[in-house]
Amino acid sequence: MFSEILRFCQQHWLLSGGFLASLVLLFWYERRYQSLRGQQNLSPAQLVQRMNRDEVVVIDIRDKEDFQKGHILGAIHLSAKSLETNPEKLKPHTRKPIVLVCQRGTTTERLQKTLTQKLNVAVQSLEGGITAWKEADLPLINP
Repeated sequence: MFSEILRFCQQHWLLSGGFLASLVLLFWYERRYQSLRGQQNLSPAQLVQRMNRDEVVVIDIRDKEDFQKGHILGAIHLSAKSLETNPEKLKPHTRKPIVLVCQRGTTTERLQKTLTQKLNVAVQSLEGGITAWKEADLPLINP
């Protein structure tokens, strides 16, 4: 059986090479973009783990006043309205997967799909938002 496959590959090297190249590209594409289709929401504990490994950029999309009352350490404030009208504001932060944070986790869901499609990066959200973060007794930074 193996010798027949090997003989086929030798006789049809161009076809076999094209198949192999397609297979390699498929695996690369799946690995590169699996997080775009995978788990879209992170629990507070999962976010802490990813932050500790410096694997994500946290974007807080709440109002400026709410952000100033308390936010996650290292979070960057960009309002939901500004991201809806100008998603390119996230471009400087796309070197890592992005996690959006809002008050209860509902506003981020609207933005996820749009930002993922427009920027071609992994965009996730904090499940339950800042409310879940507080309920998990995790710290907030008050400037």
